[in-house]
Amino acid sequence: MLQPNDPSRFLAPSSCFETLDGFDDLAEKRVLILGPDIGIMCELIRRGCREVTELDKHGCLKTGTVDLVIVSSISTGSEAAYAIDRARRALTLAGHLVVRTTVDPSEWLSRAIKRMLRLHGFSAIIAHQALGRAVFTAELNFLRSFVRA
Repeated sequence: MLQPNDPSRFLAPSSCFETLDGFDDLAEKRVLILGPDIGIMCELIRRGCREVTELDKHGCLKTGTVDLVIVSSISTGSEAAYAIDRARRALTLAGHLVVRTTVDPSEWLSRAIKRMLRLHGFSAIIAHQALGRAVFTAELNFLRSFVRA
């Protein structure tokens, strides 16, 4: 459970904007934040999201109920595997995922995150740097898997 005085809940305000780049229309979206990040939560509310939920890494989530999942901080391959699996289950069939690392990742961790995203059915994977961390965005397109077959 998140503690109200936990300093890890607060990030530099500008980190919110880099994370949400590329998501112009968030109105009426249901968003899940895995891990503490009050800055992103507030920015999502300001942008008109229908529902914003923040869970710790092991919090109980419902399957197929959100349009966007933001994983606030990943530092290892095992954390990435666990978070991406949980995010995949929470997303609707046409959902989006944002994964942020805690620091600029090694080449191995970047490749591992991209590989895990592909293995979980994500496409349109984009990685960029923002404030000393990597931000990965991906989309889940259920219909695209039928088109390729």
